[in-house]
Amino acid sequence: MENDYNNIYAQFLNAKKEFKPVLESAENPYYHSKYATLKIVIDAVSQALANNGLGFYQTISEVFKTEVARDKDKDKIVSFAKLTTVLFSETEKLETVYPIVFADSDPQKLGAAVTYAKRYALLALFGIASEDDDAESVSHPQGPKTQELKKFQKKEKEPEMIFTPEIISEKLRQAKSLGELKNIWKSYYNTIASFSEDEQRSLYDIKDELKNEFEK
Repeated sequence: MENDYNNIYAQFLNAKKEFKPVLESAENPYYHSKYATLKIVIDAVSQALANNGLGFYQTISEVFKTEVARDKDKDKIVSFAKLTTVLFSETEKLETVYPIVFADSDPQKLGAAVTYAKRYALLALFGIASEDDDAESVSHPQGPKTQELKKFQKKEKEPEMIFTPEIISEKLRQAKSLGELKNIWKSYYNTIASFSEDEQRSLYDIKDELKNEFEK
């Protein structure tokens, strides 16, 4: 019999009513702000899903490599992978796909890219936002329906953003002048602010290194 997904959607809507707030408790030293970790996101939804007969898992597949130019005299191997997030019940399942780009073979950086992708994929799938994602709502309070619509619209756009720390690092290194470096940094300023502390520290170090080179 063809699956119409009516049951899993009903279960998900009931579970969403029980989601806990996604609190931003991890410290961001560069912007003196906080962000929500992957664990916080998982803790916010797991019990509610279980209470309604649902669960989820995430897998990485289809890893392949291609060569891209890093600068004039050096090439770098960039790997691409597919993160699949599956929401399932006893008889049905829903899948979403999020792309991951690895521009470094460092295990720590690979792990950071995976964590970043998992966190945003879950936020998008479950249609939730961290407590301070929408600063405007603090100074201009709105009704529940309006706020939910804004969160939904924001999460619809997030899967399109695949600018990982590795990709931004590559773009910074492609700058040919101090002015171009500043423009690239400004373009990805908000994205960088969403990264973890270690990811931001790495990008700041790269920016400062390149800035010193241009100022010599």
